[in-house]
Amino acid sequence: MPWDRAEILSAAGFIQEVDKLNIYDKINHFERHISLNERTVTNTLHVSLSFDASERLSNEKMIKIGKRYMNKIGFRDQTFLVCRRHDAWHPHLYIFRTSP
Repeated sequence: MPWDRAEILSAAGFIQEVDKLNIYDKINHFERHISLNERTVTNTLHVSLSFDASERLSNEKMIKIGKRYMNKIGFRDQTFLVCRRHDAWHPHLYIFRTSP
């Protein structure tokens, strides 16, 4: 994912305070987590949620949507990032999660 077009809106499940971590700290956390189990075939979850171009969603609303989505699929207590992308004409967000 080109991180230069992404804005991390929320980070959950990190050991350290997320506001003290930069993007590289967060990515390195995921990479270390993935490397813990080499037998795992699918070790990441990548969700894309797109919205109509007419919707004007604030960052706070996108965070709520991302967290609610993760809660509804049973991943509320997992480590994940909610990112807003700025590379399309419509608002959209991505949720990333790793699994060792």
